[in-house]
Amino acid sequence: MVRSKLGNGEGVRFWLDVWMGDCALKDKWPNLFRLENNKTCLVSDRLKVDNDRVQLEAGWSNLLHSEEDFQQWNQLCVGLENVKMSTTEDKWMWSGEKNKNFSVKSVRKLLRNGDAYGNVFVLKWISWVPLKCLIMAWRAVVELVKRGVYIPNTLCVWCDYHEETSMHVLADCIIAINVWERIGKWCGLELIYAFEIKDLLQVYKKVSGGKMKRKIVHGVMIVTMWSLWKARNDSAFNGKKVAIGDVVSSVNSLSYLWLKNRSKCNTIGWKDWCRSPLYML
Repeated sequence: MVRSKLGNGEGVRFWLDVWMGDCALKDKWPNLFRLENNKTCLVSDRLKVDNDRVQLEAGWSNLLHSEEDFQQWNQLCVGLENVKMSTTEDKWMWSGEKNKNFSVKSVRKLLRNGDAYGNVFVLKWISWVPLKCLIMAWRAVVELVKRGVYIPNTLCVWCDYHEETSMHVLADCIIAINVWERIGKWCGLELIYAFEIKDLLQVYKKVSGGKMKRKIVHGVMIVTMWSLWKARNDSAFNGKKVAIGDVVSSVNSLSYLWLKNRSKCNTIGWKDWCRSPLYML
């Protein structure tokens, strides 16, 4: 719905924003994105103008080796042949209206005709989950870590091995994997895994049962993301060593308190909740 009209490339993320074609480059050429050292790099970091021609300065973590890697590389190079950069600032355009101007009317129209943007992820908000958690989950979908902030060490504060991205902190790191395994067992779910952040926010859709059951599971998923992010910040800024059990306990207690005090489920008991968040359904 929002795309960039490229100027100097200093405000547009090369892989994550929509600026060339109809989708983000990470989705169009995933093999190259996996090899990228700095997944939040700007267009100005990767493209340089020389004699009015745009040249790509790649930052791979490894060499291209598969046939598909080289095929995607060639496609990217061909696509960049038509890219023009300037000294002006980048501009952002709204594709909900033909004139590109944003308006509430255009949003209403877009929502009424949802099939026009059926591939756009929409976060389902849960009333008993605090706004700060919902906003954090939404921001994670569009990349929460290090946006626009210079950080000399980009490695994960927990494993100190992989680059620290929202996806890594909330899903791929060994700490997150263990937390999700315990939360899944607590909720009586199958193994929770994700290829993208939004996969975590759609787990509830696979839950059989009534509407309330899905709402509770969805809320617990968001609270888990919130607890992981809080634990990450404690480690990054306070030097606190992460403990999987502490993160899981945080999910148990916060989701219990918020559901009990912010919904109609005000009769739930702590002991039964610890056994299963769906015990009353």
